[in-house]
Amino acid sequence: MQKGFIAQEAGRIAKKLRNIVVISWAVVIVAVAIIYFALKSEGTDIIAEMGDMFPFVAGGVVGIWLLATLAVFLRSPKMSQPYKKALIVHSDKVTHEEAGRTIDMEAAQGKILVDECIFTDSKKPRVVLLPSYLLIFDYGIQVFPVNEIYWLCAQAGIKDGPFRVKFLVLSEKRMYGTTGWEIEHVKNIADKIYRYVPNVFHNYDTFELSYKLEEAYKKDRCQFLEFYEKHRQEFFEPAAKGE
Repeated sequence: MQKGFIAQEAGRIAKKLRNIVVISWAVVIVAVAIIYFALKSEGTDIIAEMGDMFPFVAGGVVGIWLLATLAVFLRSPKMSQPYKKALIVHSDKVTHEEAGRTIDMEAAQGKILVDECIFTDSKKPRVVLLPSYLLIFDYGIQVFPVNEIYWLCAQAGIKDGPFRVKFLVLSEKRMYGTTGWEIEHVKNIADKIYRYVPNVFHNYDTFELSYKLEEAYKKDRCQFLEFYEKHRQEFFEPAAKGE
């Protein structure tokens, strides 16, 4: 039986997480061994002088790492529950199962409108636009219903440094951003999405507006919504009049 889009992506995410866990365990074990033999080879046996402290410290490090890797395994998407485990749905109006089924259906029908990566030399983070949902892939799949997105942009500027750019999404549920450093590339991703998602602030300079809207979204949601609704009406008014 052919796997659906979400199941395939969940499998890739789970594999990546497992690889990270295996590599990290190898690093910790090698590091502990190197430290042990380095201390043991000193003129004075530091291990003996430490008494019970070394096994306690080493055991603590390994124990903390064990808990961290266990948390990764628990968070890792399971093939039997790819929707619930892999999807992080930023909406109160749709369940994981409803979103997952729609995403699988639209992907199977070849309705992927945009499929780009924030970094040109890496497959993550990845931005995928479907008719119903905007997906951002990292170590999970962030899911935003398209009809609940207020605005998105490539936010470039001094806040994160002159060579940093944030792909910023403002939606009904939350604000989410993922950062890259190829400014023109991320702007191009936003422009591609604007072909399908209305940009009600198209007359504004993104550099200035993005920080103002981000601040308003965090501190005064009513002010943000008032500003957004005013421009949304202006954006759709000509279309309603048939202009």
